[in-house]
Amino acid sequence: QGAGAARRRQARSRGSSMATDDSEMSVENGAPAGVAQRTAGVKGAPNGSTIWCEECEDVAASLKCEACGDHFCGLCFQWQHRAGKRALHKPTPLPGQEMFKETAAGTTQHFMQLQKQAEKEQQEKRNAAPSTGSDLADSKNIAHRGPVLGGEAAYKWIPMRVSGEERTLLRLLEGALEVSEYTDKVDVTRGWGWRNSKADVIEEEISDFFKNLMGLLVAGNYQEGLKLLQAKDLPGNAEFFGKVCEIGRRFKITNPEKLRTTYGKLIYLMQDAREVLPFPLSHPVNTVHLFLSQRGGLAVLTDEDLHIATQPVVASDAEGVSRAALEQAGKDKTAAFERIVTRHSSGELSGDDIRWVLLSIGDLYAYVDSNQGPVREMIELLEENFSPTKPDKDAYSLEIVSGIRGSKLSHPHGTHFTFVLQSLHLWHQITQDMFRLWILAEGDLLGEDNSYRLMNTGQGMNRVQAAPQIGNAMHRILSRVQSQVGSSWVGLSVVHLGDRDVPNALVFIDKYTQVSRLLDPIVRTIKALPRLAAHPSTAKIIQDQYGGAERLKMHILTDFFRHGFDGSGSDGGSCIDGRLTSAWNWCSKLEKKSYYPVFLLAGFQGFDGDFRK
Repeated sequence: QGAGAARRRQARSRGSSMATDDSEMSVENGAPAGVAQRTAGVKGAPNGSTIWCEECEDVAASLKCEACGDHFCGLCFQWQHRAGKRALHKPTPLPGQEMFKETAAGTTQHFMQLQKQAEKEQQEKRNAAPSTGSDLADSKNIAHRGPVLGGEAAYKWIPMRVSGEERTLLRLLEGALEVSEYTDKVDVTRGWGWRNSKADVIEEEISDFFKNLMGLLVAGNYQEGLKLLQAKDLPGNAEFFGKVCEIGRRFKITNPEKLRTTYGKLIYLMQDAREVLPFPLSHPVNTVHLFLSQRGGLAVLTDEDLHIATQPVVASDAEGVSRAALEQAGKDKTAAFERIVTRHSSGELSGDDIRWVLLSIGDLYAYVDSNQGPVREMIELLEENFSPTKPDKDAYSLEIVSGIRGSKLSHPHGTHFTFVLQSLHLWHQITQDMFRLWILAEGDLLGEDNSYRLMNTGQGMNRVQAAPQIGNAMHRILSRVQSQVGSSWVGLSVVHLGDRDVPNALVFIDKYTQVSRLLDPIVRTIKALPRLAAHPSTAKIIQDQYGGAERLKMHILTDFFRHGFDGSGSDGGSCIDGRLTSAWNWCSKLEKKSYYPVFLLAGFQGFDGDFRK
């Protein structure tokens, strides 16, 4: 069941109509405020108001399912009634409405069919030609040898590392964004009078931002700042402003944990700049492929030593390996690094340029290793400690029941095991493709023809904007994961984008950068239990209060796998983004858990990190 269906069940059990959120429960003309304010005109609705589809909540309903008692648009009815007993339900058209005027084209199911057919055709082509591998081929031992990049196309999604010179401009950008009040003054609901229209406020705030940026540059480097001041106006410095914004965007992609309070301000400023500035502010992200192609150096990407020169040599590789072998691996990497520099250095592509490229590719490996690791380890904990069919003990059953301990889903043990496993595999793949997804998300946010609308989503004022590029990429990832896991997909495969739950691509991509941040403290605590149980100062606590390290481990894992995936949270459910919402909801309640002191003993400090740096 999706988040909308869960809310409807709760609303009916209370005997009241469902509103979009708690703040919209006031009644206007006999209907909830969220309904009364919508466009009127569909026949058959009370007081002439529109009857909206109760599943997607964004399209006018055209029929009613008598068995469910709900109103649907044609697409949602077909999707929700595609299998099981619901397939026998009969729809009734609403007065004056035509049923199934929509087509199935564009739905997740239809997209998956097209994607599977396309992948089948591509596989046949690959079988007939030498294989180049996937863009980011998955590897269970990724921590040991990194993801395998195949073909030049994969390097179009790897941003260049921010150089030392660029970091100076990055600090200036951060300073200007810190003092800017752009979103506070622009993203508000108020009447715009003749004295200052919204466009006037946008233009004024953007002008102030760039003036602050120029002032900081003058203060830090007078000679460089003087060059900008000679231009007299903003268009004269268009190239500089675009370059600085591109550096900030590129830094954020490769360091998602940074700029957490200022990056959104930058993107929204760039969105509005299209309407008021006479020059483009959005420059293409400088990627490895773009950098090399401009210098005639694409041959670097097919060098036989490239993987050895860029793969991480991390501490986890030392398990069962002698120090001498680990040191030798480091030497081999350095030697491969220098061989590539020697082979490909030219007048247009210097040795320092090649080193910069190799370090940038290595950044991808390092990011994937550090962020995919917790997801992979959580998958191993699930498979090693729980049976996929039935629990070894009732106390360790993963069964959940709707309404019990906040759960919004009902799954027997086997079904919920599959649900959790599929969700983790999906996060594993999304984390692996994060750089590509982030660049696509920026393409949606800054697209020339992709406008937004400011609205109250129940979580404050947000910019609601379609995200076709990130949506298509997510459907491809989802289809690939569904093929890999083999078993039937549990839960909804709906990807919320451009609606009240996930207003735009920025909110979406930011949610998934939190995956490792949520899972890593749990994995670290589980790993620390044997050490805590053996240490004289903590052994008595672990044994007397929790029954030993093994019992405590199973208690923590059972609780997380049950209620970290139970559909709870403000926009939870079994849909794609609802799964992550449920995990975050569990993490937010960790302080109330009986085993919270054990997390503190293991070194836990929080899930969020530092928002300011």
